[in-house]
Amino acid sequence: MPTWKIESSAKVPSDQKIKEKVLKGWFDFKEAPDRIKDDKETVLTVVGKRGSLLKHASSRLKNDLDVVRKAMNQDVESFQYADPSIKNNKSLVLSAFRGHIPFQLIPEAMRNDKDVILAAIKSSSSNLAFVPEEYRNNRELVLKALEKDGKAIYVIPEGFRNEKAFLMASFLYDNFLSFTCVPNHLVKDKEIVLVAVSVRFALNLQYVGDEFQDDEEVVLESVKHNGLSLQYASKRLQGDPIIVEEAMKENPFAFKFASVKLQGNEEFIKRTIPTSHNVSCHYLQFVSKDLLKKKEFVLSIITRYPFIFQYVSEKLQDDEEVVLEALEWQATREEWLENKSSLLEYASDRILNNREFLLDNYEVTKFGDTFIQDGQISLELNLLVWHEDDFDENDDTV
Repeated sequence: MPTWKIESSAKVPSDQKIKEKVLKGWFDFKEAPDRIKDDKETVLTVVGKRGSLLKHASSRLKNDLDVVRKAMNQDVESFQYADPSIKNNKSLVLSAFRGHIPFQLIPEAMRNDKDVILAAIKSSSSNLAFVPEEYRNNRELVLKALEKDGKAIYVIPEGFRNEKAFLMASFLYDNFLSFTCVPNHLVKDKEIVLVAVSVRFALNLQYVGDEFQDDEEVVLESVKHNGLSLQYASKRLQGDPIIVEEAMKENPFAFKFASVKLQGNEEFIKRTIPTSHNVSCHYLQFVSKDLLKKKEFVLSIITRYPFIFQYVSEKLQDDEEVVLEALEWQATREEWLENKSSLLEYASDRILNNREFLLDNYEVTKFGDTFIQDGQISLELNLLVWHEDDFDENDDTV
Protein backbone atom coordinates (compact mmCIF):
# COMPACT_ATOMS: atom_id res chain seq x y z
CA MET A 1 0.00 0.00 0.00
CA PRO A 2 1.37 3.45 -0.95
CA THR A 3 2.90 5.59 1.81
CA TRP A 4 0.44 8.43 1.30
CA LYS A 5 -2.44 6.22 2.42
CA ILE A 6 -0.95 5.42 5.83
CA GLU A 7 0.79 8.62 6.82
CA SER A 8 -0.94 11.30 8.87
CA SER A 9 -2.66 14.11 6.99
CA ALA A 10 0.13 16.44 7.98
CA LYS A 11 2.58 14.28 6.10
CA VAL A 12 0.52 13.57 2.96
CA PRO A 13 2.87 14.26 0.04
CA SER A 14 2.02 16.85 -2.57
CA ASP A 15 0.65 15.81 -5.96
CA GLN A 16 4.01 16.62 -7.46
CA LYS A 17 5.76 14.21 -5.07
CA ILE A 18 3.19 11.51 -5.80
CA LYS A 19 3.65 11.99 -9.56
CA GLU A 20 7.42 11.71 -9.21
CA LYS A 21 7.11 8.49 -7.22
CA VAL A 22 4.64 7.00 -9.68
CA LEU A 23 6.81 7.90 -12.67
CA LYS A 24 9.88 6.42 -11.01
CA GLY A 25 7.97 3.21 -10.37
CA TRP A 26 8.20 3.49 -6.59
CA PHE A 27 4.42 3.13 -6.30
CA ASP A 28 1.98 1.12 -8.36
CA PHE A 29 -0.02 3.41 -10.66
CA LYS A 30 -3.24 1.52 -9.94
CA GLU A 31 -2.94 2.60 -6.27
CA ALA A 32 -2.47 6.29 -7.12
CA PRO A 33 -5.18 8.81 -6.15
CA ASP A 34 -7.88 9.40 -8.77
CA ARG A 35 -6.66 12.94 -9.42
CA ILE A 36 -3.28 11.49 -10.53
CA LYS A 37 -4.99 8.95 -12.75
CA ASP A 38 -6.82 11.87 -14.38
CA ASP A 39 -3.66 13.90 -14.99
CA LYS A 40 -3.02 13.63 -18.72
CA GLU A 41 0.68 14.44 -18.62
CA THR A 42 1.33 11.82 -15.95
CA VAL A 43 -0.81 9.17 -17.63
CA LEU A 44 0.83 9.76 -21.02
CA THR A 45 4.20 9.05 -19.45
CA VAL A 46 2.95 6.02 -17.53
CA VAL A 47 1.23 4.30 -20.49
CA GLY A 48 4.15 5.15 -22.71
CA LYS A 49 6.24 2.87 -20.52
CA ARG A 50 3.58 0.21 -19.98
CA GLY A 51 0.53 0.38 -22.22
CA SER A 52 -1.61 -2.00 -20.17
CA LEU A 53 -1.74 0.58 -17.34
CA LEU A 54 -4.37 2.35 -19.43
CA LYS A 55 -6.68 0.00 -17.54
CA HIS A 56 -6.20 2.13 -14.40
CA ALA A 57 -6.45 5.57 -16.02
CA SER A 58 -9.54 7.71 -15.42
CA SER A 59 -12.60 7.23 -17.60
CA ARG A 60 -11.97 10.64 -19.16
CA LEU A 61 -8.47 9.68 -20.29
CA LYS A 62 -9.56 6.26 -21.52
CA ASN A 63 -11.60 8.27 -23.98
CA ASP A 64 -8.67 10.51 -24.93
CA LEU A 65 -7.28 9.67 -28.38
CA ASP A 66 -3.75 10.85 -27.50
CA VAL A 67 -3.59 8.70 -24.38
CA VAL A 68 -5.06 5.61 -26.04
CA ARG A 69 -2.68 5.86 -29.02
CA LYS A 70 0.27 6.31 -26.69
CA ALA A 71 -0.71 3.17 -24.78
CA MET A 72 -1.25 1.20 -27.98
CA ASN A 73 2.12 2.23 -29.33
CA GLN A 74 3.66 0.50 -26.34
CA ASP A 75 1.23 -2.43 -26.19
CA VAL A 76 -1.35 -2.75 -28.93
CA GLU A 77 -3.59 -4.94 -26.78
CA SER A 78 -4.14 -2.02 -24.39
CA PHE A 79 -6.84 -1.13 -26.97
CA GLN A 80 -9.16 -3.35 -24.94
CA TYR A 81 -8.98 -0.90 -22.00
CA ALA A 82 -10.04 2.13 -24.04
CA ASP A 83 -13.49 3.62 -23.47
CA PRO A 84 -16.13 1.80 -25.59
CA SER A 85 -17.05 5.02 -27.40
CA ILE A 86 -13.52 5.59 -28.69
CA LYS A 87 -13.19 2.00 -29.89
CA ASN A 88 -15.49 2.90 -32.76
CA ASN A 89 -12.83 5.21 -34.16
CA LYS A 90 -11.92 3.48 -37.43
CA SER A 91 -8.39 4.86 -37.68
CA LEU A 92 -7.71 3.68 -34.14
CA VAL A 93 -9.01 0.20 -34.91
CA LEU A 94 -6.92 0.01 -38.09
CA SER A 95 -3.83 1.07 -36.20
CA ALA A 96 -4.57 -1.65 -33.63
CA PHE A 97 -4.17 -4.26 -36.35
CA ARG A 98 -0.63 -3.12 -37.00
CA GLY A 99 -0.02 -5.33 -34.01
CA HIS A 100 -1.65 -8.72 -33.47
CA ILE A 101 -4.83 -7.74 -31.68
CA PRO A 102 -7.51 -10.47 -31.76
CA PHE A 103 -10.51 -9.65 -33.94
CA GLN A 104 -12.77 -10.41 -30.96
CA LEU A 105 -11.49 -7.31 -29.14
CA ILE A 106 -12.92 -4.82 -31.60
CA PRO A 107 -16.50 -3.56 -31.10
CA GLU A 108 -19.41 -5.22 -32.90
CA ALA A 109 -20.09 -2.05 -34.88
CA MET A 110 -16.71 -2.34 -36.63
CA ARG A 111 -16.79 -6.05 -37.46
CA ASN A 112 -18.54 -5.66 -40.80
CA ASP A 113 -16.23 -2.95 -42.13
CA LYS A 114 -14.30 -4.37 -45.09
CA ASP A 115 -11.18 -2.27 -44.42
CA VAL A 116 -11.14 -3.44 -40.82
CA ILE A 117 -11.59 -7.06 -41.86
CA LEU A 118 -8.76 -6.82 -44.41
CA ALA A 119 -6.50 -5.25 -41.77
CA ALA A 120 -7.45 -7.97 -39.28
CA ILE A 121 -6.60 -10.77 -41.71
CA LYS A 122 -3.39 -9.08 -42.75
CA SER A 123 -2.46 -8.76 -39.07
CA SER A 124 -3.12 -12.40 -38.25
CA SER A 125 -4.58 -15.15 -40.37
CA SER A 126 -6.21 -16.63 -37.27
CA ASN A 127 -8.62 -13.67 -37.33
CA LEU A 128 -10.20 -15.26 -40.40
CA ALA A 129 -11.99 -17.68 -38.09
CA PHE A 130 -13.92 -14.81 -36.45
CA VAL A 131 -14.88 -12.54 -39.36
CA PRO A 132 -18.47 -12.64 -40.71
CA GLU A 133 -19.24 -15.71 -42.83
CA GLU A 134 -19.64 -13.77 -46.05
CA TYR A 135 -16.01 -12.71 -45.76
CA ARG A 136 -14.80 -16.15 -44.71
CA ASN A 137 -16.21 -17.44 -48.00
CA ASN A 138 -14.55 -14.71 -50.05
CA ARG A 139 -11.86 -16.38 -52.19
CA GLU A 140 -9.76 -13.22 -52.45
CA LEU A 141 -9.69 -12.72 -48.69
CA VAL A 142 -8.94 -16.36 -48.01
CA LEU A 143 -5.98 -16.29 -50.40
CA LYS A 144 -4.70 -13.13 -48.69
CA ALA A 145 -4.91 -14.95 -45.36
CA LEU A 146 -2.95 -17.90 -46.76
CA GLU A 147 -0.31 -15.57 -48.19
CA LYS A 148 0.08 -14.11 -44.72
CA ASP A 149 0.28 -17.47 -42.99
CA GLY A 150 -0.15 -20.88 -44.59
CA LYS A 151 -1.52 -22.29 -41.35
CA ALA A 152 -4.72 -20.38 -42.09
CA ILE A 153 -5.60 -23.52 -44.05
CA TYR A 154 -6.83 -24.91 -40.72
CA VAL A 155 -9.41 -22.14 -40.19
CA ILE A 156 -10.73 -21.49 -43.69
CA PRO A 157 -14.02 -23.09 -44.79
CA GLU A 158 -13.79 -26.81 -45.53
CA GLY A 159 -14.66 -26.29 -49.18
CA PHE A 160 -11.54 -24.20 -49.71
CA ARG A 161 -9.36 -26.62 -47.73
CA ASN A 162 -10.18 -29.30 -50.27
CA GLU A 163 -9.15 -27.17 -53.24
CA LYS A 164 -5.72 -27.69 -54.74
CA ALA A 165 -5.11 -23.97 -55.37
CA PHE A 166 -5.58 -23.10 -51.70
CA LEU A 167 -3.34 -25.94 -50.55
CA MET A 168 -0.61 -24.87 -52.96
CA ALA A 169 -0.78 -21.33 -51.63
CA SER A 170 -0.58 -22.60 -48.05
CA PHE A 171 2.65 -24.50 -48.65
CA LEU A 172 4.19 -21.64 -50.60
CA TYR A 173 3.73 -19.18 -47.74
CA ASP A 174 4.53 -21.25 -44.67
CA ASN A 175 7.90 -22.80 -43.79
CA PHE A 176 6.37 -25.07 -41.15
CA LEU A 177 3.12 -26.35 -42.67
CA SER A 178 2.70 -30.10 -42.34
CA PHE A 179 1.63 -32.37 -45.19
CA THR A 180 -0.88 -33.88 -42.77
CA CYS A 181 -3.30 -31.05 -43.64
CA VAL A 182 -3.70 -32.42 -47.18
CA PRO A 183 -7.06 -34.18 -47.73
CA ASN A 184 -6.98 -37.82 -48.80
CA HIS A 185 -8.02 -37.17 -52.38
CA LEU A 186 -4.92 -35.00 -52.96
CA VAL A 187 -2.17 -36.90 -51.10
CA LYS A 188 -1.11 -38.64 -54.34
CA ASP A 189 -1.02 -35.41 -56.36
CA LYS A 190 2.65 -35.02 -57.28
CA GLU A 191 2.38 -31.26 -57.78
CA ILE A 192 1.08 -30.91 -54.22
CA VAL A 193 3.78 -33.26 -52.94
CA LEU A 194 6.54 -31.28 -54.64
CA VAL A 195 5.47 -27.98 -53.12
CA ALA A 196 4.91 -29.63 -49.72
CA VAL A 197 8.41 -31.13 -49.50
CA SER A 198 9.88 -27.71 -50.31
CA VAL A 199 8.55 -26.44 -46.96
CA ARG A 200 11.86 -26.13 -45.18
CA PHE A 201 11.13 -26.88 -41.55
CA ALA A 202 8.24 -29.33 -41.82
CA LEU A 203 10.27 -32.30 -43.12
CA ASN A 204 7.21 -33.31 -45.10
CA LEU A 205 9.06 -36.05 -46.93
CA GLN A 206 8.31 -38.26 -43.93
CA TYR A 207 4.55 -38.03 -44.63
CA VAL A 208 4.32 -38.49 -48.39
CA GLY A 209 4.52 -42.28 -48.50
CA ASP A 210 6.91 -44.88 -49.90
CA GLU A 211 6.16 -44.09 -53.53
CA PHE A 212 7.33 -40.48 -53.31
CA GLN A 213 10.14 -41.26 -50.85
CA ASP A 214 11.62 -43.31 -53.69
CA ASP A 215 10.96 -40.66 -56.35
CA GLU A 216 14.20 -38.90 -57.44
CA GLU A 217 12.49 -35.63 -58.33
CA VAL A 218 10.56 -35.41 -55.05
CA VAL A 219 13.53 -36.35 -52.85
CA LEU A 220 15.88 -33.99 -54.68
CA GLU A 221 13.43 -31.12 -54.21
CA SER A 222 13.13 -31.99 -50.53
CA VAL A 223 16.85 -32.15 -49.72
CA LYS A 224 17.50 -28.88 -51.56
CA HIS A 225 15.36 -27.15 -48.95
CA ASN A 226 16.33 -29.25 -45.94
CA GLY A 227 19.24 -31.63 -46.26
CA LEU A 228 18.22 -33.54 -43.15
CA SER A 229 15.08 -34.75 -44.91
CA LEU A 230 17.41 -37.31 -46.51
CA GLN A 231 16.66 -39.47 -43.47
CA TYR A 232 13.15 -40.09 -44.87
CA ALA A 233 14.27 -40.99 -48.39
CA SER A 234 14.24 -44.61 -49.52
CA LYS A 235 17.34 -46.69 -48.88
CA ARG A 236 18.00 -46.62 -52.62
CA LEU A 237 18.10 -42.84 -52.78
CA GLN A 238 20.12 -42.52 -49.58
CA GLY A 239 22.81 -44.19 -51.63
CA ASP A 240 22.43 -41.89 -54.64
CA PRO A 241 25.59 -39.71 -54.81
CA ILE A 242 23.80 -36.83 -56.57
CA ILE A 243 20.99 -36.65 -54.03
CA VAL A 244 23.28 -37.06 -51.01
CA GLU A 245 25.68 -34.41 -52.28
CA GLU A 246 22.78 -32.00 -52.84
CA ALA A 247 21.55 -32.69 -49.30
CA MET A 248 25.02 -32.02 -47.91
CA LYS A 249 25.19 -28.68 -49.70
CA GLU A 250 22.14 -27.61 -47.71
CA ASN A 251 23.28 -29.27 -44.48
CA PRO A 252 26.57 -31.21 -44.26
CA PHE A 253 25.16 -33.36 -41.46
CA ALA A 254 22.86 -34.99 -44.00
CA PHE A 255 25.84 -37.29 -44.51
CA LYS A 256 24.71 -39.04 -41.32
CA PHE A 257 21.78 -40.47 -43.32
CA ALA A 258 23.75 -41.51 -46.39
CA SER A 259 24.01 -45.19 -47.14
CA VAL A 260 26.76 -47.23 -45.48
CA LYS A 261 28.31 -47.63 -48.92
CA LEU A 262 28.61 -43.87 -49.44
CA GLN A 263 29.90 -43.34 -45.90
CA GLY A 264 32.74 -45.63 -46.87
CA ASN A 265 33.28 -44.19 -50.36
CA GLU A 266 36.68 -42.50 -50.24
CA GLU A 267 36.29 -40.66 -53.54
CA PHE A 268 32.84 -39.29 -52.63
CA ILE A 269 33.99 -38.06 -49.22
CA LYS A 270 37.04 -36.26 -50.61
CA ARG A 271 34.96 -34.62 -53.33
CA THR A 272 32.28 -33.32 -50.98
CA ILE A 273 34.49 -31.80 -48.27
CA PRO A 274 33.88 -28.01 -48.33
CA THR A 275 36.82 -25.91 -49.48
CA SER A 276 36.09 -23.25 -46.86
CA HIS A 277 37.37 -23.85 -43.34
CA ASN A 278 34.41 -21.82 -42.09
CA VAL A 279 32.05 -24.69 -42.93
CA SER A 280 31.66 -27.28 -40.19
CA CYS A 281 32.92 -30.69 -41.20
CA HIS A 282 32.03 -32.52 -38.00
CA TYR A 283 29.79 -34.67 -40.16
CA LEU A 284 32.96 -36.64 -40.91
CA GLN A 285 32.36 -38.46 -37.64
CA PHE A 286 29.94 -40.53 -39.73
CA VAL A 287 32.65 -41.73 -42.09
CA SER A 288 32.87 -45.51 -41.90
CA LYS A 289 35.04 -46.91 -39.11
CA ASP A 290 37.14 -48.78 -41.68
CA LEU A 291 38.13 -45.52 -43.39
CA LEU A 292 38.88 -43.85 -40.06
CA LYS A 293 41.43 -46.62 -39.48
CA LYS A 294 43.10 -46.05 -42.84
CA LYS A 295 46.20 -43.85 -42.42
CA GLU A 296 46.54 -42.91 -46.08
CA PHE A 297 42.93 -41.67 -46.19
CA VAL A 298 43.19 -39.76 -42.91
CA LEU A 299 46.40 -38.01 -43.99
CA SER A 300 44.76 -36.95 -47.25
CA ILE A 301 41.87 -35.41 -45.32
CA ILE A 302 43.58 -34.03 -42.25
CA THR A 303 45.37 -31.21 -44.06
CA ARG A 304 41.98 -29.93 -45.26
CA TYR A 305 40.02 -30.83 -42.19
CA PRO A 306 42.28 -31.56 -39.18
CA PHE A 307 39.29 -31.91 -36.83
CA ILE A 308 38.79 -35.40 -38.24
CA PHE A 309 41.60 -36.32 -35.85
CA GLN A 310 39.13 -36.50 -32.97
CA TYR A 311 37.19 -39.23 -34.81
CA VAL A 312 40.00 -41.42 -36.16
CA SER A 313 40.85 -44.79 -34.69
CA GLU A 314 42.81 -45.07 -31.44
CA LYS A 315 45.72 -46.47 -33.41
CA LEU A 316 45.95 -43.31 -35.54
CA GLN A 317 45.53 -41.08 -32.48
CA ASP A 318 48.74 -42.78 -31.34
CA ASP A 319 50.51 -42.19 -34.67
CA GLU A 320 53.05 -39.34 -34.40
CA GLU A 321 52.87 -38.47 -38.08
CA VAL A 322 49.09 -38.13 -37.98
CA VAL A 323 49.21 -36.10 -34.75
CA LEU A 324 51.77 -33.69 -36.20
CA GLU A 325 49.76 -33.17 -39.39
CA ALA A 326 46.74 -32.13 -37.31
CA LEU A 327 48.71 -29.90 -34.93
CA GLU A 328 50.75 -28.15 -37.65
CA TRP A 329 47.61 -26.96 -39.43
CA GLN A 330 46.01 -25.90 -36.19
CA ALA A 331 49.06 -23.85 -35.19
CA THR A 332 48.34 -21.55 -38.13
CA ARG A 333 44.74 -20.86 -37.12
CA GLU A 334 44.37 -17.76 -34.94
CA GLU A 335 40.84 -18.60 -33.80
CA TRP A 336 42.07 -21.83 -32.22
CA LEU A 337 45.04 -20.14 -30.61
CA GLU A 338 42.81 -17.43 -29.16
CA ASN A 339 40.50 -20.08 -27.68
CA LYS A 340 43.51 -21.97 -26.32
CA SER A 341 42.15 -25.17 -27.85
CA SER A 342 44.25 -27.98 -29.19
CA LEU A 343 43.67 -31.22 -31.05
CA LEU A 344 46.38 -32.64 -28.78
CA GLU A 345 43.46 -33.30 -26.43
CA TYR A 346 42.53 -36.30 -28.60
CA ALA A 347 46.01 -37.81 -28.82
CA SER A 348 46.74 -41.09 -27.07
CA ASP A 349 48.08 -41.25 -23.51
CA ARG A 350 51.40 -42.45 -24.92
CA ILE A 351 51.72 -39.30 -27.03
CA LEU A 352 50.71 -37.08 -24.11
CA ASN A 353 53.45 -38.67 -21.98
CA ASN A 354 56.13 -38.80 -24.69
CA ARG A 355 58.65 -36.21 -23.50
CA GLU A 356 60.87 -36.42 -26.57
CA PHE A 357 57.98 -36.01 -29.03
CA LEU A 358 56.34 -33.13 -27.14
CA LEU A 359 59.57 -31.15 -26.64
CA ASP A 360 61.02 -31.78 -30.10
CA ASN A 361 57.80 -30.46 -31.63
CA TYR A 362 57.10 -27.77 -29.03
CA GLU A 363 56.20 -25.17 -31.69
CA VAL A 364 52.94 -27.04 -32.30
CA THR A 365 52.52 -28.99 -29.06
CA LYS A 366 52.85 -25.90 -26.84
CA PHE A 367 49.25 -24.94 -27.54
CA GLY A 368 48.04 -28.13 -25.89
CA ASP A 369 50.09 -27.98 -22.71
CA THR A 370 46.92 -28.15 -20.58
CA PHE A 371 46.32 -31.69 -21.85
CA ILE A 372 49.82 -32.96 -21.06
CA GLN A 373 49.52 -35.32 -18.12
CA ASP A 374 53.09 -35.16 -16.82
CA GLY A 375 53.61 -31.93 -14.89
CA GLN A 376 57.40 -32.02 -15.40
CA ILE A 377 57.00 -32.26 -19.19
CA SER A 378 54.46 -29.43 -19.16
CA LEU A 379 56.90 -27.27 -17.17
CA GLU A 380 59.77 -27.99 -19.56
CA LEU A 381 57.54 -27.19 -22.51
CA ASN A 382 56.56 -23.86 -21.00
CA LEU A 383 60.21 -23.04 -20.27
CA LEU A 384 61.01 -23.58 -23.94
CA VAL A 385 58.16 -21.26 -24.90
CA TRP A 386 59.27 -18.58 -22.41
CA HIS A 387 62.85 -18.85 -23.64
CA GLU A 388 61.63 -18.43 -27.24
CA ASP A 389 59.60 -15.37 -26.25
CA ASP A 390 62.57 -13.80 -24.44
CA PHE A 391 64.78 -14.44 -27.44
CA ASP A 392 62.24 -12.79 -29.76
CA GLU A 393 62.00 -9.74 -27.50
CA ASN A 394 65.78 -9.38 -27.30
CA ASP A 395 66.03 -9.79 -31.06
CA ASP A 396 63.52 -6.97 -31.55
CA THR A 397 65.58 -4.59 -29.44
CA VAL A 398 68.78 -5.14 -31.40
